[in-house]
Amino acid sequence: MGTDGQDGNFEAQLAALCAAFEARLDDRLTELEDARADLAAADGAEGRGRAVEQVGRLAHGISGSAATFGYPELSKLAERLEAACSVDAGVEERLDRLIEAVRESRPAGAAGSA
Repeated sequence: MGTDGQDGNFEAQLAALCAAFEARLDDRLTELEDARADLAAADGAEGRGRAVEQVGRLAHGISGSAATFGYPELSKLAERLEAACSVDAGVEERLDRLIEAVRESRPAGAAGSA
């Protein structure tokens, strides 16, 4: 039995997953922007803690997915943001960098892309 058919099927599945990741970048951008607004509006240490925790969860998800689907720089930025969230230091600056990187990473023709 040959594996050519299996390889082609795998490649097609991987391409479909990559396309789905790229299509979801607009949703990820919205989630990050919402988290940024929540962080800015957080009231007190408890509110900030919840907002930072949410940012960390988003960053964790983006880090793994971006690395898997060929976006190493996006993955690194998300990883750094997640680390910043664990100590609540530099979160806003790193979040802003990740938001900009996601904007720039969206495929041409994506909603709202330049």
